[in-house]
Amino acid sequence: MLPIGSQALADINPKRGGTLEFAVTVEPGNYDCHGNISFAFLHPIAPHYSTLLKFDAANYPQIIGDLAESWSVSADRLTYTFKLRPNILFHDGSRMTSADVKASYERIVHPPPGVVSARKVDYAAIIEHRHARPAHRGVSPAMAGSGDVGEFRFPVELHLQRRQARG
Repeated sequence: MLPIGSQALADINPKRGGTLEFAVTVEPGNYDCHGNISFAFLHPIAPHYSTLLKFDAANYPQIIGDLAESWSVSADRLTYTFKLRPNILFHDGSRMTSADVKASYERIVHPPPGVVSARKVDYAAIIEHRHARPAHRGVSPAMAGSGDVGEFRFPVELHLQRRQARG
């Protein structure tokens, strides 16, 4: 659509592709991805944050892994287990681990004093989140907690108090 005066005309033969440029004229109150839900925040900041899963833009509403390489759901649909992709790095070059994912969920569900969690209600069904460290991986307990072994190999488990979706 092209604005002409106070009217807008649609292209008779629209074309797929191209670049959409848009401006957000307000500044968000903060840049906390767990505490902010404003339009001014979500669209410009979204490319800088990853999630375990995301919608496949080319095949919406299919879901694909983002930080999760794979995932499984228990038969009772109360436990979701996510295997993280290896070698995911933060902006400072440090490696993301399953403990980081757990810390994010902890901050959303149980924010510290003074921190607002706009998404707390969305995650209310999660009663436990942990990064499992199976002993059968061939890693000694001393090495498993030392940071010398990539914790991305340890899955993230979310346990729900009630089913949230069909599986």
